[in-house]
Amino acid sequence: MLQLRYAVWLLLVGCSQSSLLSYKSDTGTRLDSGSADDETGGSTGDVIEQDPDYGDDGGSGSGGDSGDDGGSGDGGEVTYDLSHWTGSRTYSIDKRAPTDTDCTGDTIDESGVRIEDQEEIEALEEYCPICADFYEVTYQSTRSCGGDIDLSLPEVRGLVYRGTDLEMWRIVDEGTAFDAEREFNDGPYDDGTATYSFERDWNGDGTTTITGTLTFAEAGG
Repeated sequence: MLQLRYAVWLLLVGCSQSSLLSYKSDTGTRLDSGSADDETGGSTGDVIEQDPDYGDDGGSGSGGDSGDDGGSGDGGEVTYDLSHWTGSRTYSIDKRAPTDTDCTGDTIDESGVRIEDQEEIEALEEYCPICADFYEVTYQSTRSCGGDIDLSLPEVRGLVYRGTDLEMWRIVDEGTAFDAEREFNDGPYDDGTATYSFERDWNGDGTTTITGTLTFAEAGG
């Protein structure tokens, strides 16, 4: 009788161990539902960022805050009022025709006020969906370089903050249509100030070089 009980006990122990090993094996096979070379990319281990985080305000959704969102404010860091900016641009034209007089540099002061109307923001995002903020631009003068550069048309600038760089878009209302272009994406940006330089075609007859600055005031200043 004792030998029979011992045989039954061995049989039960064997079944228990078999079940336990089977459970662990099944769990392991469900940790990754795709193979490493699966075309769906389910388990390659790579992290793909569709819209990289630059640690700033870059992206849509402008106009949500009224002002000082230029920094975290932690640890005594200076923050900036992004509701408006002041700056200037210097225009130079290198004309192709040897008989034409080049423009060697004409500086025009300018300023921008952030657009807060949500419907207007949504319309502008059609031209720059990645812009964080849009600003209505006011020039000190409607022309530069003796009239060779027209600054009279309504203009909006869209900004994308990329950490230590600034990206700028220019959206001009030409009456019957809007003209939108990215002016630059690598303007050094530090302490609330961006500096930049880029070139633009001048009516097919030369090259315009534009250098400029843009400055946000300190929040609460």
